[in-house]
Amino acid sequence: MKTTIPFPAFCLVTAFFAQAAFADRIVPLEGRPINGTILLMNETKVSIDTGGGKKEEIAANKIESTSFDGEPSALGSARAAVKGGRSSDALEYLQKVDPKKLPDNPYLKQDYEYLLASVKGMLAMSDSSDAKEAENALALFIKSNQRNYHYYDAVQIYGDLLVSRGKFEQAKKAYEVLSKAPWPEYNLKARVALGNTLISEKKIADARKNFEEVAASGESTPDAEAQKQLAQVGIARCLIGEKKSEDAVKLLEEIASKANPENTLLQAAVYSTLGSAYETSSKNSNAIVAYTSVDVLYPSAGPDHIASLRALSGLWRKTGRIDRAEAVEKKLKDLYNLDVK
Repeated sequence: MKTTIPFPAFCLVTAFFAQAAFADRIVPLEGRPINGTILLMNETKVSIDTGGGKKEEIAANKIESTSFDGEPSALGSARAAVKGGRSSDALEYLQKVDPKKLPDNPYLKQDYEYLLASVKGMLAMSDSSDAKEAENALALFIKSNQRNYHYYDAVQIYGDLLVSRGKFEQAKKAYEVLSKAPWPEYNLKARVALGNTLISEKKIADARKNFEEVAASGESTPDAEAQKQLAQVGIARCLIGEKKSEDAVKLLEEIASKANPENTLLQAAVYSTLGSAYETSSKNSNAIVAYTSVDVLYPSAGPDHIASLRALSGLWRKTGRIDRAEAVEKKLKDLYNLDVK
C-alpha cells in the first residue's frame, strides 16, 4: 500500500533535513538565527552559505554568537551561561571540552579559544588569583586571531582586565585599538572605557572631561545612544568622587527615566552607581534599595552585580542584619565562587 506523507509534515521533514545539511549557525543580536555553512570571517564580518547558491554577510558588531557543525554540547551551554552572566558556570562547561577532539574547523577552534580566554578574563577581574593566566590567554588570542570576529570584543575584555590589575597604560593601548573598529559606537565604547580607567587612576577631572565629550557626541544610533548614557553614568561617578553625591543622584535618576529598560548592562550600571552615591552620603536604606535592584532585576550584569552584592554585604552588616549579609555572601559564593573583599 502506498503511504502518502501529509503536505505540512513533508514541509517539516524537508526543513529538518535542510537545516541538518547546514549545521553552522549565526545568532544575530536582532532577527532570526541564520543556518548554513560559515565560509569566511574576519574582524568585521562573517559570511555564511545558506544553501541554494545564497550567501549572507553579517557585521561582527551585530552578532550575538556563532555555533558550528559537530561541536560538543558543552560549548552551547557555555555560551548560554556567558549570556546569563554566569561566568563560573561557563568555565565549568568549557573545562569539559577536549580541544584536541574538536572537529577540524579553524573557526570552531577559535570560538572555543575566545570563550575560554574571555571567561577567564571576566572572572579574573573579580578574583585576581588567576589573573596572570587570564591575561596571557587573552593576549595570545588577540595576537593569533586578528581576523576573527571576536577580535574587538577580546580587546575590550583584555583592556578591562588590565585596568583591574592596575596596568593602566597597557589598558589605554588596548582601548586605542578598540577605538579603531569601523563602527562609531565602538569608538564611543573605547572612550567610555578610557574614562573609567582615568577614574581608577584617580584622575577625576580628566575622566569627567572625557565623559562629557562622549555624552555630547553627535552619533545617534541606538548603540551609540547607549554608550552616551554610559558616559553620563561615568559623569555621575565623577560627581561622587567630587563629593557631589546629590548631583550624581539627580543625574542617575534622569538617565534611568530615559534608558532602554531592556539594556541590562546600562540599567545595572545606573543602579549600582546610584547605590554608591547614596552610600557615600550615608543614605544606607536608599543604597540598599539601589543595590538590591541590581541583584533582583539585573543578575546577569556581571561586574556590577558582583559589586552590588559586595556592597550589600557590608551595608547589611552595618545595619545589624547579619542574616541578610550572610545570604548575600552565600549568593556571591554560589554564583561567582567569590568571597567578600
